[in-house]
Amino acid sequence: MPNTVFTAVPNMDEAFHVIQNTLFKITVQARIINQAGGVDHFLQVLVNGNLVIGNKVVPNNEKRVNFGLGSDIWSVDVTGGYFYSANLLLGMPITRVSFIYLSPGTYRFDVGTRCAYNKVSFGNAIVTFELTQFEDEHLQSIGSYHLLSIPQNYN
Repeated sequence: MPNTVFTAVPNMDEAFHVIQNTLFKITVQARIINQAGGVDHFLQVLVNGNLVIGNKVVPNNEKRVNFGLGSDIWSVDVTGGYFYSANLLLGMPITRVSFIYLSPGTYRFDVGTRCAYNKVSFGNAIVTFELTQFEDEHLQSIGSYHLLSIPQNYN
Protein backbone atom coordinates (compact mmCIF):
# COMPACT_ATOMS: atom_id res chain seq x y z
CA MET A 1 0.00 0.00 0.00
CA PRO A 2 1.54 3.36 -0.98
CA ASN A 3 2.08 6.02 1.65
CA THR A 4 -0.43 8.90 1.39
CA VAL A 5 1.33 11.37 3.70
CA PHE A 6 4.09 13.69 2.51
CA THR A 7 7.35 13.37 4.44
CA ALA A 8 9.44 16.48 5.12
CA VAL A 9 12.90 16.32 3.56
CA PRO A 10 15.58 16.88 6.26
CA ASN A 11 17.45 20.21 6.16
CA MET A 12 15.04 21.75 3.63
CA ASP A 13 13.00 23.76 6.13
CA GLU A 14 12.88 27.49 6.76
CA ALA A 15 10.86 29.65 9.14
CA PHE A 16 9.68 33.22 8.58
CA HIS A 17 7.95 35.77 10.76
CA VAL A 18 6.16 38.40 8.68
CA ILE A 19 4.44 41.51 10.02
CA GLN A 20 2.33 42.29 6.96
CA ASN A 21 0.59 40.34 4.21
CA THR A 22 3.27 38.55 2.18
CA LEU A 23 3.34 36.64 -1.09
CA PHE A 24 5.75 33.71 -0.84
CA LYS A 25 7.27 32.07 -3.90
CA ILE A 26 8.95 28.77 -3.04
CA THR A 27 11.09 27.01 -5.64
CA VAL A 28 12.46 23.50 -5.17
CA GLN A 29 15.02 22.02 -7.54
CA ALA A 30 16.29 18.48 -7.05
CA ARG A 31 16.90 15.15 -8.71
CA ILE A 32 15.13 11.86 -8.26
CA ILE A 33 16.44 8.41 -9.06
CA ASN A 34 13.93 5.68 -9.79
CA GLN A 35 14.83 2.50 -7.90
CA ALA A 36 11.99 0.45 -9.41
CA GLY A 37 10.25 0.30 -12.77
CA GLY A 38 7.51 2.85 -13.43
CA VAL A 39 7.01 4.83 -10.25
CA ASP A 40 4.96 7.88 -9.26
CA HIS A 41 6.72 10.60 -7.27
CA PHE A 42 5.03 13.63 -5.73
CA LEU A 43 6.68 16.82 -4.49
CA GLN A 44 4.77 19.53 -2.61
CA VAL A 45 5.56 22.43 -0.29
CA LEU A 46 4.33 22.30 3.29
CA VAL A 47 3.56 25.28 5.49
CA ASN A 48 3.08 24.65 9.21
CA GLY A 49 2.66 20.96 8.39
CA ASN A 50 -0.05 21.50 5.75
CA LEU A 51 0.25 21.10 1.98
CA VAL A 52 0.24 24.05 -0.42
CA ILE A 53 -1.53 22.80 -3.56
CA GLY A 54 -2.72 25.28 -6.15
CA ASN A 55 -3.86 28.33 -4.20
CA LYS A 56 -5.13 26.26 -1.27
CA VAL A 57 -3.71 24.96 1.98
CA VAL A 58 -4.92 21.44 2.77
CA PRO A 59 -4.14 18.91 5.51
CA ASN A 60 -1.29 16.46 4.99
CA ASN A 61 -3.58 13.44 5.36
CA GLU A 62 -6.43 11.67 3.58
CA LYS A 63 -8.80 14.59 4.35
CA ARG A 64 -7.20 16.66 1.56
CA VAL A 65 -9.68 15.09 -0.89
CA ASN A 66 -12.41 17.21 0.78
CA PHE A 67 -11.13 20.55 -0.58
CA GLY A 68 -12.27 20.40 -4.21
CA LEU A 69 -8.88 19.55 -5.72
CA GLY A 70 -9.72 16.02 -6.83
CA SER A 71 -11.81 12.97 -6.06
CA ASP A 72 -8.99 10.85 -4.61
CA ILE A 73 -5.48 11.25 -3.15
CA TRP A 74 -3.75 10.67 -6.50
CA SER A 75 -5.81 13.28 -8.36
CA VAL A 76 -5.13 15.84 -5.60
CA ASP A 77 -1.40 15.18 -5.35
CA VAL A 78 -0.68 15.38 -9.10
CA THR A 79 -1.59 19.09 -9.07
CA GLY A 80 1.69 20.86 -9.80
CA GLY A 81 3.95 18.32 -8.15
CA TYR A 82 3.83 15.03 -10.05
CA PHE A 83 6.78 13.28 -11.62
CA TYR A 84 6.92 9.86 -13.26
CA SER A 85 9.90 7.83 -14.34
CA ALA A 86 9.80 4.47 -16.06
CA ASN A 87 13.57 4.10 -16.31
CA LEU A 88 15.39 2.23 -13.57
CA LEU A 89 18.29 4.10 -11.91
CA LEU A 90 17.94 7.14 -14.15
CA GLY A 91 18.47 10.49 -12.44
CA MET A 92 15.82 13.01 -13.41
CA PRO A 93 15.88 16.75 -12.59
CA ILE A 94 12.66 18.07 -11.08
CA THR A 95 11.41 21.55 -10.24
CA ARG A 96 8.41 22.60 -8.17
CA VAL A 97 7.27 26.22 -7.75
CA SER A 98 4.56 27.15 -5.24
CA PHE A 99 2.96 30.48 -4.38
CA ILE A 100 1.03 31.32 -1.24
CA TYR A 101 -0.27 34.67 0.04
CA LEU A 102 -0.19 34.75 3.84
CA SER A 103 -1.36 37.12 6.54
CA PRO A 104 1.05 38.29 9.28
CA GLY A 105 2.40 35.49 11.43
CA THR A 106 5.12 32.90 11.84
CA TYR A 107 5.36 30.16 9.23
CA ARG A 108 7.55 27.10 8.86
CA PHE A 109 8.04 25.80 5.33
CA ASP A 110 9.17 22.29 4.43
CA VAL A 111 9.67 20.36 1.21
CA GLY A 112 7.45 17.29 1.25
CA THR A 113 7.85 14.15 -0.85
CA ARG A 114 5.68 11.13 -1.36
CA CYS A 115 6.47 8.15 -3.53
CA ALA A 116 4.50 5.12 -4.59
CA TYR A 117 5.97 2.25 -2.58
CA ASN A 118 9.00 4.36 -1.49
CA LYS A 119 11.07 3.42 -4.52
CA VAL A 120 12.57 6.80 -5.43
CA SER A 121 15.70 8.47 -4.11
CA PHE A 122 15.39 12.26 -3.68
CA GLY A 123 18.50 14.42 -3.37
CA ASN A 124 20.87 17.17 -4.52
CA ALA A 125 18.07 19.57 -3.65
CA ILE A 126 17.92 23.29 -3.07
CA VAL A 127 14.99 25.41 -2.02
CA THR A 128 14.72 29.17 -2.48
CA PHE A 129 12.20 31.60 -1.03
CA GLU A 130 11.15 34.92 -2.50
CA LEU A 131 8.98 37.16 -0.33
CA THR A 132 7.03 40.10 -1.73
CA GLN A 133 5.20 42.69 0.34
CA PHE A 134 3.05 45.33 -1.33
CA GLU A 135 2.61 49.02 -0.66
CA ASP A 136 -1.11 48.44 -0.01
CA GLU A 137 -0.71 46.08 2.93
CA HIS A 138 -4.46 45.44 3.08
CA LEU A 139 -4.79 43.64 -0.28
CA GLN A 140 -7.07 40.62 0.19
CA SER A 141 -5.94 38.91 -3.00
CA ILE A 142 -3.26 39.05 -5.65
CA GLY A 143 -4.70 37.60 -8.85
CA SER A 144 -6.07 34.18 -7.92
CA TYR A 145 -4.10 34.04 -4.66
CA HIS A 146 -6.37 34.97 -1.78
CA LEU A 147 -5.00 36.01 1.58
CA LEU A 148 -4.80 32.96 3.83
CA SER A 149 -4.42 32.39 7.53
CA ILE A 150 -3.35 28.91 8.51
CA PRO A 151 -5.07 27.31 11.49
CA GLN A 152 -2.60 26.07 14.07
CA ASN A 153 -4.22 22.64 14.32
CA TYR A 154 -5.37 21.99 10.76
CA ASN A 155 -4.43 18.31 10.59
